[in-house]
Amino acid sequence: IVFLAIIIPVSITLTRPTTAETINSVIAEKFPGMEHETGDTSQFYAFNWLTNIYGEREIINDRKILSQYGLSVLYFNTNGNTWTKQIDWMNTTDECSWYGVTCGSTGEVIELDLSNNNIRGAIPQEISTMTDLIELDLSHNHISGSISDELSAMANLRKLNFTYNNLTGISSSIVALKKLRSFEMYHNENMGRIPLEVIDFLQNLLTKDEQKISEKLRSLVKNSDQEYFVRSIPNQAFEWIVKQSSE
Repeated sequence: IVFLAIIIPVSITLTRPTTAETINSVIAEKFPGMEHETGDTSQFYAFNWLTNIYGEREIINDRKILSQYGLSVLYFNTNGNTWTKQIDWMNTTDECSWYGVTCGSTGEVIELDLSNNNIRGAIPQEISTMTDLIELDLSHNHISGSISDELSAMANLRKLNFTYNNLTGISSSIVALKKLRSFEMYHNENMGRIPLEVIDFLQNLLTKDEQKISEKLRSLVKNSDQEYFVRSIPNQAFEWIVKQSSE
């Protein structure tokens, strides 16, 4: 018996993912809720902006995509077109040139200062994509809502400033920010009850900043120098600390 082998050539074509598919994959891995695929959301507008401005590039840097996504969601979620200053925002893929953005030596976003910039709305969870961020200043704006749990993912944060806004709450997850050295949140008049673990964390934070709590706080209360003694803690937390230190 003779067996004849017939070889049929098979052509296999490997298709490179499109830029949009690559960007979608990077975002979906970080935020599996797929909000960026839901129309009329800040996430959707940010995703569309990324895919349009990148075109069909062969090389996509995941870190840059995520930081640009986080920044652009912040922009769309807070009516960025009405910001006082928005130089280069949404006009280039070099976020290091955007107003208020400072980058490190390898292009990572390390500072974001959008203080006094007419920012309105809530801080989106996507801001947590900037894991290299060291300083975040959103003071003197009209930011509402609560500081979300996702902020705890920004483990390199050393300075946070949310003063003079309309925030209504703070998550206890902020205690995970072990590198934090300065936290300012006074003049958010509608703040709800602050978790005790956050108050303990803030008290320890003042110690790390070499700010005396006991004698200095009592003397400051006596002098009613409010602009000084609430510089690094929320009003309610300060009141609690003063009560504890006076017992």
